[in-house]
Amino acid sequence: MPSFCIVLEKKIPHLDAYVNGELLAKKGGFLESVARKIGVTPLFSFFSVSPSEVNSFLDAHGESIETMASHFPPKDGLALKRD
Repeated sequence: MPSFCIVLEKKIPHLDAYVNGELLAKKGGFLESVARKIGVTPLFSFFSVSPSEVNSFLDAHGESIETMASHFPPKDGLALKRD
């Protein structure tokens, strides 16, 4: 099961940024639906991964950016664009 954690750009005094990362990952869809209902930006809109982390993940799974691009052609994503 994936696990997410909060990484702050700078330390905030008296803030404990610890969360149950597995639960956060598991309930991501629910949290997004609640955020949309109340009109706030969904939490996972703030999610990011560094290029080096992506490359490490792909290397560990015997993949590369080039092979992944061949699995998912950019035109497929562009076809989803709405006017």
